[in-house]
Amino acid sequence: MHAIAQGDNHLITVDAATTAAWTAGSYEWRAQVSKSGEVHTIASGNITISAGYSGASFDARSHARKALEAVEAYLENPNNLSAASYEIAGRKLQRLGIPDLLSLRDRYRFEVSQEAARARLARGLPDPRRVLVRFGP
Repeated sequence: MHAIAQGDNHLITVDAATTAAWTAGSYEWRAQVSKSGEVHTIASGNITISAGYSGASFDARSHARKALEAVEAYLENPNNLSAASYEIAGRKLQRLGIPDLLSLRDRYRFEVSQEAARARLARGLPDPRRVLVRFGP
């Protein structure tokens, strides 16, 4: 890591080899200066480190998307043991009955559709949940 002065501020750079080992999550940071044995905190804050896109284990799907896919996989093939052992809110799918699974599927379908609509709006596209109607002669 190194810092370069830029006017009254400093640009902090951390090498990719160093950040590759950082675990995704929320962290607090603190900027300090020292001179003649005195240390002063000049700034602090929070930072969220996201998982890297290059890693083989990166999964960008939301919790709702993962849960929906697991429920649907189990409903399609109850013998699918990987889907049967998937946990949602601390409950294993293999222990849920079909009515509970159908209810979960509907709930996660709704959440996934809401996420998709928000993503479209963020890209400047129309809201698929909104239907415009005009009445006239």
